[in-house]
Amino acid sequence: MRLSAADALNRGLANLAANWELVLVNWLGGLLLTLLVVAGLLPVFLVLGLDLFRQAFSHMGRSEDAAQVWAELLGRWSGPSPALLLAGLGTLAVWTFASILFCYLQAGTYGVLAAGDRQAPPRVPRDRHFFRTFSLRDFFGWGGLYFGRFLRFYALYFIAVFFLALLALAWIGLAVYGAARWGGGAAFGFGCGGALPLAFLVLLLAAWLYVAQADLTREDSGALAAARRALEVIGRRLGAVILLFVLFFVALIGLGLLFGLLSIAVNLGMQDQPIARTAVGFALSFLQSIPQIFLNVALAAALVALVRSEPTRSGAAA
Repeated sequence: MRLSAADALNRGLANLAANWELVLVNWLGGLLLTLLVVAGLLPVFLVLGLDLFRQAFSHMGRSEDAAQVWAELLGRWSGPSPALLLAGLGTLAVWTFASILFCYLQAGTYGVLAAGDRQAPPRVPRDRHFFRTFSLRDFFGWGGLYFGRFLRFYALYFIAVFFLALLALAWIGLAVYGAARWGGGAAFGFGCGGALPLAFLVLLLAAWLYVAQADLTREDSGALAAARRALEVIGRRLGAVILLFVLFFVALIGLGLLFGLLSIAVNLGMQDQPIARTAVGFALSFLQSIPQIFLNVALAAALVALVRSEPTRSGAAA
């Protein structure tokens, strides 16, 4: 039974309310991933010298001192030493583990959401407990089952991002060439003419990422199958997908404005207390990440409901 955008959103929110632990798990997983990304940089920083990095950033506002410090820092990069190569390998290993952990978390999250949507009655049941499927055992089980699919799909996704980045570089190069060859008017024309299709491709890539992940937990799905089906669903239900994303971004912007105002108030009220101001700033960032994770998982749950309501090719043929 096909769902409207409103029904998909209500069904997704009921699914998330029944499996609210997904927000906590993703929040803790996000903190761990952030620590791993930062820890991956430490070997390189230790080899190059943490003192030099600290001086470079502390002299950021003074161009004469900063230029000298950054020149010394860049000089350490020339002629890589064995220690620097080993540090780079250590960074690559830590970041590879972080990527694997991220795919595992995504697989477990979407696995629980799909299981909840699958077992609940059609439309939006009055009792949200129809969606209740969460347990740590099931979360890790879905993560192990679908991990390979998510890993392969993200490899495919980054290939698409790479080609989109090449397209953006070609667009910038064309604008620069037009400015050098025909003047500022040509650069303006190339820039405006390419900005709209490029922005559309960026938005399409973001929608494709979320919709494809919602399909990866289907029994006969896979990286390529989910990629194709995501394009089919976006083509058939473009309005519903756009509406869900617009609601998500509006809520995200509102959240950012709220915490931005709180941060400004804290900075104004604690000008003479730098340590307390920094601590409160970290606490606000810490708190802001919780509703951000909630919105992200809510969008995923709504898209799971929408994608699962769409017939597959085999189902349509039958």
